[in-house]
Amino acid sequence: TTYYLEIKRTSPTSVTFTFYDDSGFSSVVRTHTQTIASTLNGLKYILVQTWRNNSNNTTKIAVSNMQVWNGVGSIH
Repeated sequence: TTYYLEIKRTSPTSVTFTFYDDSGFSSVVRTHTQTIASTLNGLKYILVQTWRNNSNNTTKIAVSNMQVWNGVGSIH
């Protein structure tokens, strides 16, 4: 299954991960908001890795066409 991911800092202490099932970023599959430290700034790296879920299955990830936007409220 292919998913499209938007990672967006929504406040000084929140980041929201929104998963879509279409390349137009219009059909939301799942959204998750995570609390972060307000001092978290100036990030330079993104880590993408596999992990094991509770069923001991490995989730595989492929990344293509990554775009990083800074200081933009919306790209839609």
